Amino acid sequence: MQETYQTTAQVSPGGVVKLDHVPFPEGWMVNVSIVPTEPKPLRAAFPFGLHAGMITMSDDFNEPLPDSFWLGEENDEPAA
Repeated sequence: MQETYQTTAQVSPGGVVKLDHVPFPEGWMVNVSIVPTEPKPLRAAFPFGLHAGMITMSDDFNEPLPDSFWLGEENDEPAA
C-alpha cells in the first residue's frame, strides 16, 4: 500500500533539511523526494503615512466618562 504525504521544510545552513512530525511509525523505511522551489518574494511594506488624515478623534477623547456609563444606566443627556 502506497501513501503520499506532503510537507514543507526550510533548508538550514549547510543544506540540512529537518522533517518534523512525519506520520510514520518508528522503524518504517520511507522514500523522501525533495522538490526545490524558489522562495516567495517579500511583500513590499506599506508606505508611511498611507492613511494619514483618514481618522479623526473627538476633542473630549481623554475626558472621564460619566458614572452612568460605568453603571450601565441610560443617559439621554448629550455630553457637555
